[in-house]
Amino acid sequence: MAAGRSLATDGQKHVGLVRCIRAGGHDDTVSDAAIVGIIGLAVSAVIALGQTILANRRHAAELRHSRALGDRAELREVLDTAAQIIRRAMWGIDGIRAAFSAGDYDSIVQTAREGQRLAEDAALDNGRIALRLGREHEVYKRHDELMNVFIEMVQELMTTLPNASRNMSLSDDAQPPNDSKRT
Repeated sequence: MAAGRSLATDGQKHVGLVRCIRAGGHDDTVSDAAIVGIIGLAVSAVIALGQTILANRRHAAELRHSRALGDRAELREVLDTAAQIIRRAMWGIDGIRAAFSAGDYDSIVQTAREGQRLAEDAALDNGRIALRLGREHEVYKRHDELMNVFIEMVQELMTTLPNASRNMSLSDDAQPPNDSKRT
């Protein structure tokens, strides 16, 4: 019975508090401690909600930041690969010129084969640059332009070879023709 009376008394206090709040005044049946307790609960709830909102915003900002860092790291990798391909293309052209000057047509054909593989790598890398920066970006345009110049130079050099060497397939499994003029 004591518990039932206690619940009824608490219920009466609650009803009194609600009436007091609605009336905008103070009711003697509601203690100041009860008012402070309810206000404290309300303030705690608002603070907890605010902390949750701020934590979610902070987390979203951290995700955006880490995504941006990852994108930059991958872009650096793509550009580094592009720079390596361009450097290898320059060395390839130098190798073809040196072999051409020396009359070493087998080396020219081998270097041209390597140039074909390099052109394939460049095409893949161009695709990665286009995905990261877009086809309108100057880096993409310049890389594409340089690789096209490289391919044109290899093709032009191949057309200047003697007929026997020029007609050789550039595939890896091709065998050089049996030419008695070459040593």
